[in-house]
This record gives sequence, structure tokens and C-alpha cells, in this order.
Amino acid sequence: MKNTIYQYVKEHTDAGLQSPNHAAALAQVLHISRNLASGYLNELCAQGRLVKINSRPVRFFDREKLEESGAFLAGQTVFSSREELCAVLSAGKKKNFEKLIGYNGSLSTAVTQCRAAVSYPPNGLPVLLNGETGTGKSMVARLMYEYAVDSGRLQKEAPYLAINCSEYANNPELLSANLFGHTRGAFTGAVKDNPGMLSLSAGGILFLDEVHCLSSECQEKLFLFMDQGRYHMVGDNKNWYESDARLIFATTKEPEKCLLKTLLRRIPVTVQIPSLNARSVKERVQLISYLLQEEEQQTGRRILISNSVYNLFVSGEFSGNIGDLKNALRASCANAFCRGQEETQLKLYMYDVPENITRALKRTSQVLQSENRASMVSREELQSFFSADREQIKLDNEILEAMRKLKGKQISREEFFDQSYRALEEYSNHIMFEKKDMRNAKVEMLQRILENVFAIIGMRYHFTILNNDIILFACYLKDYMKHNYELRNYCARYEAQVEELYQFAREHMLRELRVVEELADNVHGSMDLEMDRLILSVMAICFRKISVTVEQDYRAGVILAHGYSTASSIADSVNKLLGKHVLEAIDMPVHVSSYEVVGYLDTFLSQRKNLEELILLVDMGSLEEIYTHLNIKNIDLGIINNISTKVALCAAESMLENAPLEELFAKCMQHTGQYRIIHNRKKENMILCSCASGEGTAERLRQIFLSSIPKSVPVKVMTYDYATLVEYRLSNNFFRDYNVVCIIGTLSPGIEEAEFISIERLLAQDGLEVLGRFFARYLNRREIERLSRNIIKNFSLSSIVRNLNILDADRLLEHVAEAVDRMEAGRGGIFGNAVRYGLYVHICCMVERLMMGQGLGESGISVSQEERERIREALSGLEKSYRILVPDSELSYLWEYIENGMRSARSVEKEEDSVENI
Repeated sequence: MKNTIYQYVKEHTDAGLQSPNHAAALAQVLHISRNLASGYLNELCAQGRLVKINSRPVRFFDREKLEESGAFLAGQTVFSSREELCAVLSAGKKKNFEKLIGYNGSLSTAVTQCRAAVSYPPNGLPVLLNGETGTGKSMVARLMYEYAVDSGRLQKEAPYLAINCSEYANNPELLSANLFGHTRGAFTGAVKDNPGMLSLSAGGILFLDEVHCLSSECQEKLFLFMDQGRYHMVGDNKNWYESDARLIFATTKEPEKCLLKTLLRRIPVTVQIPSLNARSVKERVQLISYLLQEEEQQTGRRILISNSVYNLFVSGEFSGNIGDLKNALRASCANAFCRGQEETQLKLYMYDVPENITRALKRTSQVLQSENRASMVSREELQSFFSADREQIKLDNEILEAMRKLKGKQISREEFFDQSYRALEEYSNHIMFEKKDMRNAKVEMLQRILENVFAIIGMRYHFTILNNDIILFACYLKDYMKHNYELRNYCARYEAQVEELYQFAREHMLRELRVVEELADNVHGSMDLEMDRLILSVMAICFRKISVTVEQDYRAGVILAHGYSTASSIADSVNKLLGKHVLEAIDMPVHVSSYEVVGYLDTFLSQRKNLEELILLVDMGSLEEIYTHLNIKNIDLGIINNISTKVALCAAESMLENAPLEELFAKCMQHTGQYRIIHNRKKENMILCSCASGEGTAERLRQIFLSSIPKSVPVKVMTYDYATLVEYRLSNNFFRDYNVVCIIGTLSPGIEEAEFISIERLLAQDGLEVLGRFFARYLNRREIERLSRNIIKNFSLSSIVRNLNILDADRLLEHVAEAVDRMEAGRGGIFGNAVRYGLYVHICCMVERLMMGQGLGESGISVSQEERERIREALSGLEKSYRILVPDSELSYLWEYIENGMRSARSVEKEEDSVENI
């Protein structure tokens, strides 16, 4: 019935727009209800096959018939009045160069050159059209003639003649005779005079295609004509003949290599016609639409093509350019016609496309498998350029505008993301609350596909997506599918800005972009939908906003609640309130068993490789004991019962503050009194080596210590930069991950949470007591005694110094001992063995570093110039012997070391005096 209604409207569409094509009239003629007629008419209008005027009554007209006069409606299907439609039709009628697809795009320069050549007084200029085979040179030449007539440069009756010189490649004499004319008897077969094409095209245009096939002699005759406006006919070298014909040449070769220089000098305008591959996506789609219209007129059938065929013709390479594209499309239509001769429509699938075209397409078998699910595209839909959904275009515009501001340094990278997120939030609200199409059949199908795809990709990239966010992705892709062709051309229109956005995504959102590109590959295989760079970039930003990067999080909060989307709704509300994605959600329909819930949770936990703390927020007691069945190891677990939005918000805020589990649950107690904490996690033991003398010294201490302890002891030994340790201390995360046994070095970093053991304390054996308490858990008494002997042996002063790269360690120690004596004398006090030992190690390491050109950088220690000079004086012998200059930062470190050491010694003396007095 719909096709019958369409045919009736088509037959009754006239140029005056007076036809009675309204629902009431059709209902009476076709004996159907008015509502049914109105429904079909509006559906045809939505498909782009009809246009309508919102008059009383609403009238409908066939788009194709309206466009037969040369008008182009540019995707508009609804008009407020008859006058508005007439104005659009009148303005849309194309003249001369406007008929060229891309006349204001890729061909704009060519069109400007052609207009200038035609208009140049008094009789225009010769033009050479240069381009590959099939690019449309003949059509451009014909339109130059039309432009000359329309602009009054030529009379309306002016002739237009064309000759293809390649047809005479083997007979240049015949070409010369046809071009310049010949007299009777000029050659065998010349039975009468022939005026020639130059004469016949007088007052008009002569187009010489494939001009490179002209012989040198013929080219010489041509440039003589172009110079003087006269020529000899073949067989008549006495008389001169004149013609005011304008010349247009065309060639597929490089003009400089195939034409005489004397001829080229007389052609002032060379117009380059771009290949099909150089044309924009927009223009290729317009070409396909135009060619489909020709085939529809030829076959009398409406033509539909599948998405895969559309993508092939839009992105495929055609060596013969537009000509090849036209032939491939016509051959495909012929195959479809033979397959369904009795049908009223031609449906083009991939198996209708010639094999030589599909051979170049990647994943052909995959595309063919999805053909039965492929949506079909009509010519009318292809014509709907830039009429995509307003909200989606608005979103893309705002993100591209933010990108422009970022490139212009008007906003920072963080502000770019903030503006993009706001645009996404507005679009999300439009999807979720205005359209209310979340239960659309296509959305539900996309949602199922995305759930599977995200589950697969999520395990590989370690992320999770909320159920509501999957719905948002599904709605977004549904809109993209609906307006795929318009958005593709929007992307082509802003190609430069889109490329900037895509490169920004590659540089700053590579992980998100990779996820989205993998998602696109999976969707393409399932839905036959190919995404351009704009949609990939926007989706990468969206993914960055809503996804959880589990590799960066040591704890996770998961809401478990019965109901279709109860958990997702609570998590979504909390995450939006906080502006960050903190809580995950697992929605559990009432009929789902506890074993299935455990399966979902175990899958979730398997994706979180670095998880240390899991916070479960459950809605009822049946889920509270679920932890007993979970496959978790080395993860601390906390469970809150009777979940509500208020409780979830409190927990999420505490998670953002990195509050310990006990503190987090104490805050949640204000809103719920039921929780439980199960500690399962074991921390790794850690000994840190950190020296003010530099990382080289710390690494030597680490190596010596590793050689001293048994390999069976479960402890890690690592170095840590001293300056960083002093300035930033050890983070809470470090203490959360490791049980710090102690810090070993030459100078204390002042960290209260970890005991510091100096090298001199190790040598004096009192530092061994701290290590002994730790190692007692893993070693027996005899093994601990052996460990003590190894440490005393390996940490002797000569052992440490001989690990340096200085050739003569004993000589170095002599110089250092002398320097330390001079420091002690300058201070007017006794350093003590601990301070002296530390200074020996520090100064030996310092000399090595300075000889190798490695300094410590700024110390940040406030020391008077007088104190620094006193220490420099003590080190003068070292500076002279090893040809080094000790910088102020090193002098400051030495001063602070001495001050701390002597302060500690005085504290010990006071304690001893107090004990004696008692």
C-alpha cells in the first residue's frame, strides 16, 4: 500500500505545486482510512522520498520529480508554505558549473580558472584540462561552453564540437584533415571538400580531448592558428581560412612531456582536475547519489544499497575515477536487476558488486556474513547532507570549538575536557530524558552487542562500564546510524578540525582511543557500521569520562542490588554528584541466583589486577554473605548492608579522600549501622636504601645488603632517591603496599613511620637489633648470627670504599681522614665514631661523583657562607689532589650531617647523665 501511495503522489506532482496530494484525497481515491494514508505519507516523507508543505490540508510532493528541473533540495523535506518551497526550488536550479559535484569544494579552483578563461576579453583564452582518465574533463569542457552561452560571451546558437584525438592515433593525416578541413582530391578517398571542425565550430567552442595524441606537424598548425586566427586546409596551401573558434584541450599525460613547448606557450591556462581519491567524502557521496539517480531513471526502479556497498563505493579506490565508479555501480545494478526482475526495487548487496572491485576490500567475508543484517540506504537518504540530528551536531560543534580554543591556547587541556564533558552531559540528558527512546528495538540490540563487546575489551584493558552508560553509548550509536551519511559529510566539511581532534586523542587519550577503535571494529562486524575519525574521537572523550581505569585504583566500590537497574541508578547518581566515576554497579534481577551474582563479581575481580580493597554495598541480607563464596586472595573486604543513595555517597566521598577502611565505615555508620571488614591482604616486606651521597651509593648499599641476607627471606630491598624522600616523604600508598622494615643510609630522612639505621650503627651492631627482630620470624638463632657476621664483614669501611670506581681506595681514605680531622678541629669539638664513619663514606662517594661530573643539585638547606667556607677550607686538600670543585650544595649537606650527628651525640650524653643521677 505504501508503494501505491508513493506512485500516486509521484504521478500527481506538478511544477505548479497545485496537485491534491493530501491524506483526505488519497483516502477517498484508494478507499483507505485517512489516518492510514496520513501515516504512510509521513513515513515516506521521513525517508526523504516525499516533501510536504504544512498548509491546510498538508500536501505532499515527489522529491525526485521536483528535482528533475535541476533543483536540489539539500535534504530538506518539510516546508512551511508553498512560497517557501517555490523559493527553494527556484534557488536550487543549477546552471553551468553548479552542475559539477564539488564546484564549490575540490573543483572550486578549477571552476574559477575556467570562468576567467571564458570571460577574458575579447574572445577568451585557450585552456588545457589536465587530469587522470575518468575525472570529468569532457564534462568540464561542456560546462565551459554552457557558461559562455549563459553569460552572453557566446550566442545561444553557437556550436560546440568535440573530437577525441586518440581515435586518430594511427592516422594523424586523417585527424589533420578532419580538424583543418580538406579539398577534393587532397588524398585518396577525398571525393569532396570538407570544411573541417575549426570552420564548423566558428563562433563557438572546439574541444580536443587526448590532445597528446596529436602529431608534431598538427600541433605546429594549431599554434599557428592560435597566433594568427587562420590556417590552411589539407590540399590547399595557397588559400588562408579564418575561424574565431575557441579552443579547449584535455590530456591525461604530463603536458610538458607530451606537447610541443611552442604549443604550450600559447595555452595560458592549465586547469588541474583532481582524481576521485582526492575528492572529499561529501563529494563522493553526492556522486554516488547522482549516479544512482541516473540508474533509477534508466531502470524505472527505486534503488537501495546496503551499508557495506555504500562504504565500498565511498572509500574504495577506482583507477578509472568517476568513469570506473559509474561502471561499477551500473554493473552492480545490472546484477541486481537480473536477480530480481519482477521486483519494484533494486537492492544492491556486496555479491552484486563486480569481483574486481570487492577484491580490493578488506574483510570481505566478514562483511558478506553481515549482509542479511545490513540496513539499506536510498538515494534520498544520501542527498540529506548536513541535516543530522541537531543535538548530535551540537555536541560535535562544541567539542570542535573547544579543540579550536585549545589549539589557540585560549584554554588549558583540563578546561578542554571540562567543556567536552559538559557537552556530553547535555547530550546525555537529551538522550535520557527528552527522547525517551531507550527501549527502542535498535537501541536494545545495540545494548546487547555493546555489553558483550565491553565485557571482552574490558578484561583486556582492565576497565568496567555502568549499565546506564552502555545505554548511552547505544543511543549515541543509534543516532549515528540514523544520520550516518549526513555526519560523514559533516566530518568531511570540517576535515582539518576533525584531524586535529583525532591527533589530540592519539597523543593524550591513546588508551581510550584504542578501546574505542576496537569497539568500532567489533560493531562493524556485528552491525555493518563504520565509524569516522570524528565519531571515534568523541567516543574516546566519552569513554574517558565514564570508564574506570582499574589499573590506577587500589580499591573499588561495587553496589549489588536487586532490580533491573537499581544498582546502576544509585551509582550513576553518586558518580554524577561527585563528578567522578567512583562506584561500579551490578544489577541483579530478582530471579537471579546467588551463584550467578558470585560469577559476575568474580569476573569483575579478575579484571582488577591491582585491587587491594573491595567495598561491597548491598541492598539486603541475602547478598551480605556473598563474600564467603568469592574467589578472592590478598584483598581486604568491607561490606555495608541496607544500601541507599546517602550511604553510597558517603562511601564514595571517603574513597576519594583515600580514607582507611575503618574510617570509611565509621562515617557510613551515621546512615547505616551494619557493616563488616574482613582483612585478607598481606603486605610485602621492604628495606629501603637511601643515601644523601646519591643514588649510586644507595645502589651499592643495596647490592652489599642483598649479598648479606639469605635468599629464602621474603623481603624486598630497593633504593629511593634521598632528596625526594626528604621533600615528599613516603606516601600513604607506599605504606599501604609495603611493610617498611627500615631505611638504611648515611643521613636520616626524618620519616617517623619508618626506623632509620645508619651505616655506622650497622657497624657498631646496635642497628642489628632492629633487623634481628624482623629476621627472627624467618631464621633460627644460628642463621641470624651468620647474618650478623655477613653484615659486619660486608659493611666495613674498606668494603664500601673499594666498591667505588676510584683506583686507589687506600690513598683516598687517607685524604678523607685528613679532611675530617680538619673539620673536627674547625668545629672545636669531637665528632665521635658514628659521625666520623658517616663522613668517611659520604665524602668518598662525593669525590667519585664529582670526578664523574654528577652533582646532587640544590640542597634547600640554609647554611651561612662562613660555615660553608670553613668546610671548604677543610676539603681544600681533596680539591687539589683530585682536581675537583665542591659545590655549595655538597658543603650544605656536610654541614647538616655534622650538625645532626653532634646533636644526636649530645642527646645520648644527656640521657646517660640522667640515668647516672637517678
